[in-house]
Amino acid sequence: MLMRSASSVRLIVGTVGLVAHRSFRNAEEAVGDLARRLMAEVGRRVEQNLSDALDDLERITRTSATLFGAPTQPA
Repeated sequence: MLMRSASSVRLIVGTVGLVAHRSFRNAEEAVGDLARRLMAEVGRRVEQNLSDALDDLERITRTSATLFGAPTQPA
């Protein structure tokens, strides 16, 4: 009977260990996937904001060139 109990305990401990390991690995994969998606989103947002800022700068430069480069009208 003692041997049977020891076998049952080993089986339970082994099963719990296997389940814990699989849970840890799945959680690790989920965190990695989330980190990759967040990095991609941050990259897209940085690219979009930089593009918008450069478009604004180009528009300001063209407007300034037009205003200061245009011939003045006689008074």
